[in-house]
Order: sequence, then structure tokens, then C-alpha cells
Amino acid sequence: MIENLWRGVAIIYTKTGEETAKKIENWIESEKEVPAISFTYSSTDLSYIWSCYDAIIFVMAIEGVVRSVCKLASSKDKDPPVIAVDDAGNFVTPILGGHWGANEIAKEISSILGGKPIITTASEIFGKDSVESIARRLIAKIVNPEAIVKINSAILRGEEICTDGFSIQGMREGKDCKYIITTSNFQDPNKVVLKLRLLPLHVGIGSKREVDVNLIYSGLMEALSKMNIEPSRISSISSVREEVGKIAEMLKVKFILYNLEEIRIFSNPCLTPQSEKLKEVGVKGVAEVCALMSSGLNPRLVLRKVKLSKSATIAIATGE
Repeated sequence: MIENLWRGVAIIYTKTGEETAKKIENWIESEKEVPAISFTYSSTDLSYIWSCYDAIIFVMAIEGVVRSVCKLASSKDKDPPVIAVDDAGNFVTPILGGHWGANEIAKEISSILGGKPIITTASEIFGKDSVESIARRLIAKIVNPEAIVKINSAILRGEEICTDGFSIQGMREGKDCKYIITTSNFQDPNKVVLKLRLLPLHVGIGSKREVDVNLIYSGLMEALSKMNIEPSRISSISSVREEVGKIAEMLKVKFILYNLEEIRIFSNPCLTPQSEKLKEVGVKGVAEVCALMSSGLNPRLVLRKVKLSKSATIAIATGE
């Protein structure tokens, strides 16, 4: 599960939980190869982190976690998975987003800490997948969330669920079930149909002046493969390097060329904190900025920037 948290994991800790927090951070980055960024509780504005990461792990007392997140929580489909870990790592408890990954994250974190995951949601207790987790893996928006309870209840009862437009383990492809999850325009008033809309994906690429197009292309294909994303899902490629346009040509998608001034004035609270080198040149980032600027309204990162080599980075974003 954690290896799919491409927007990264935020780890918020108090002084007494620092050792446990750093252990989690190092394990996520080294073993799961996804970004993990630590923040001290006393100096963190949670409102900026809330919508920027795929999960938030608190290493602190659970009472403090609840008080911190209750004012920000709004709905199941918008809130990030939130997990609480006690300072010693003995108990790992999903607070929000059990069906959206918090339960799975809790199990994985507890395994490396030697602690115990506290799982209370029915579908995970019985080892069943949920609609929310399916939508998350597909990078899709649930169009009619009112159907979630009916489909999840059917999954718990062991009833057959059909998928239309995609395949997933444990479900049958087709349209002849009573319960259907679809990415198409299929409708049937006699069936319970939950609709998913696959979101467009926009790739931003940062590179030094010596652009190795083949290296970047290979790295992008590898990243898409890890994310189980078909290259056909990509809607655009963007960069400040004109040579990167060759990758867009390979994929037969739109290429957007930005200049450094556009990069400098762009602002988004979800950008990865600047490195010292980026601060020196006066930019907040390149790959993430390009991806977000290309994504239209309500842009959000899907893949927080990753290095392909010492000379290139890629990021992926989506928008409405």
C-alpha cells in the first residue's frame, strides 16, 4: 500500500516521538521508495499539509491527533488517510480514511515497528476491498458517492461485483451483475451502478541543460509501470527545456513549454520544500510546478517529484 503513496507521506511528530518518526520516515523512503517528509508538531501548520499528501502519520498521543484533525475533516472522499502512532510505536491506529488506505498503512507501519494495528472497519476486518480503495488505485473520482454504501455492503456480503471499463482482482468484468463499478457512461435503472471518472494526468519534467531524452523517457515509463498507469492516460508533458518536447512527440500528447519567470511566480502549498540549490536559483521547483500548472482547475500532485538521475526529475499532477 505505502509504495503507492506517490504524493508522499507527511510525518508529524512531537519531541518525545522523534525517534519513532525518523524510523518510519527512513523506512518509507528506503524500502518503499516514495517521498516521506517529517514536520515537527510545534512548528507545523496542518492546514497546508492536509490536502497535499497521500497520508498523514502523527507520532504523538491519539487525543492530540483527534483535536488537531477534527477541525479540518470534511468528507471521506476529500480527507487524507490519517494514522496515529504512539511515541514508542506500540500501537498504530487509523483515525480517518480507513477505506482510503489508512488501515493498510497502519498494518504496514506496525509491522516495521513491532507494534499492533488497531483496525475497526468491517471490510478490512474481513479482508474485503472497498470502493474507495479501488478509486484511489485507479486515480479516479467517484461521480456518484451516494452509491458507495450499497456497493461496499454488497462486497461485504460476498455478492458478485462486475467492473466495466477496467479489471481488478476478485471482480468479474462485464455488465450482467446487479452491482457494477464502471468507468464508462453505462447506466441501468435496474442495477446499482457506481461511476468512476478516470482523471487526466499531466507530467512535469525538470532537467539540467544537458537533456537526455531517452533516459527521461525510460524513467517515465518505469514510473508509470510502478503506478500501474497506462501511457495513454497522459494528457500532456511540460518543461522549461524545449528538448523535452520530443518525449511528448513519442507519446503523441500535447507539449507545454514554460519559461523560468512563469515557474518563479507560481505558488502552491503542496510543493515539496525547496532544496538549498533551488533556493539559490530562486525557484520553488520545476517538475512539480510544470505538472501543476498544466493541470487546470484544482490541481493536485499524483506523483511527488522523483529523481531519474542526477540531472532530471519528474512529477505527475491532475486536475478537474
